[in-house]
Amino acid sequence: MRVDYGIIMARGDSARMGSPKGACLFQGKSLLELSCSIFDELDIPVVIVTTPSLLKIYKNLVGNCNWLLFPDGQGTARTCKYAYNDLSEQVTHFWLMPLDLPSVKTETAKIIRQESINNPGSIIVPFFKKQRGHPVVMPVESFKDVDEKLWQLEMRDVIEFSTCDVINLQVDDCGIIEDCDKQSDLEK
Repeated sequence: MRVDYGIIMARGDSARMGSPKGACLFQGKSLLELSCSIFDELDIPVVIVTTPSLLKIYKNLVGNCNWLLFPDGQGTARTCKYAYNDLSEQVTHFWLMPLDLPSVKTETAKIIRQESINNPGSIIVPFFKKQRGHPVVMPVESFKDVDEKLWQLEMRDVIEFSTCDVINLQVDDCGIIEDCDKQSDLEK
């Protein structure tokens, strides 16, 4: 039986933003709320991976989700590996999503989900005009045989060297690539 989980990566220090990114408002809602809402609309449970210090700030922003606490100073791939180590017995597919992409359309997520259902053993990577975006859907099986050195790199490196097929899915949604890294990005 297929079990999907949304993994929201919310453990960065937000240096360019100047304050915890997940608490910043975009169109009246926090970035963390907006990231969770895409999964709420798809009825996919959410796990937020964050640091102990950010948990204090983020916990009051969203309800009905699970939390994984991860130490500071680790990269995206290590964050995903941490989620895998904790959840792999319960989950068949991870939806990897940074918390700073507030404009991903629900329709796009539905297209990604259908592609993953049609190709359950493949990694689905959405693209907009030749640019890689999120959310990326990965079967948990794709994590099993990854060389430990790759987990020190970026998640795109893990995907590139995966033994699973990778489907680069072209979508008509610039929201999959429009991240909010600075205060000026929130004013668009």
